[in-house]
Amino acid sequence: MLFTAHTPILVWEIEGKARFLLRHWADECAVYDNVTGDTHLLEPVGVEVLLALQQAPASADLLCKRVASRFETEPNAEFSSMLEAVLIDFERLALIRRTPQ
Repeated sequence: MLFTAHTPILVWEIEGKARFLLRHWADECAVYDNVTGDTHLLEPVGVEVLLALQQAPASADLLCKRVASRFETEPNAEFSSMLEAVLIDFERLALIRRTPQ
């Protein structure tokens, strides 16, 4: 039997789909985390990331494509870098986590 090493794909996910309550105003959104009791003020890109992850876990590349399409922009390197910063911030705040798939 031949064994090959493979690198697991890392996906971003929210633990518990009903974890957040969202409240929208103009160009801002507040998100209340039912688990921690924290409230965060989010920009539109952050809101779209959470909404996408509430639907299903996704890789950073897939999230970039989905979120970019919501803003009718190309998922280019600049957008990808900005999205990666949002993901890292959300991970630091324990809103999302990375898991191997």
